Amino acid sequence: MNAYCIQVINRKVQAKKTLLQVLFPKTRAEIFRLLFGTKRRPRYIREMMGDSGLALRSIQDELKTLSAVGVVTSHSDGFHRFFAANTAHPLFREITRIAEMSERLPSSRQSELFRPSRARRRRKRPRGPRIRSSGEPHWGILSNRRSKS
Repeated sequence: MNAYCIQVINRKVQAKKTLLQVLFPKTRAEIFRLLFGTKRRPRYIREMMGDSGLALRSIQDELKTLSAVGVVTSHSDGFHRFFAANTAHPLFREITRIAEMSERLPSSRQSELFRPSRARRRRKRPRGPRIRSSGEPHWGILSNRRSKS
C-alpha cells in the first residue's frame, strides 16, 4: 500500500474514539489500553511505540508521570526496561475495568462528542453598479450628455 492509503485508513480510525480516548489524553489512553487492557503484560517502550503509533518521547514522558504516581511499575532485564501495571495500586481495579470496558463498548464518532457549531449566516451586501460586459465601465462622469434642466 502507498502512503495515501495509509493516511486514509488512519483518518477513518481516528474518526472514532473509545471510552479511554474520551476520558484521558491520547498518550495516557493508549498506555492504559496496552498495560491495563485485556492483553495485560509487561511491555518495553519501543514495543508500546510500535503498537500505539505514538512518538517515543511522549510515551517516555507519560510513563515517567505514571511511575511517579505509582500506577505503573518498571523493571530491567539489562537490555530493555519493561513497564507493567502496578497491581498493588489502589486504582488498579478501576483503571483495569475502564480499559476493559473501553474495548467492549462501541466507539463513538468524533462529531458526537462536541456540540455542533452554529453556522453564521452572512448578510448579503447590496451590490454596486454592474460593470457592462461590452468593454470598459461607464461611470457617467465624463459623458457628453448634459442633464436637461
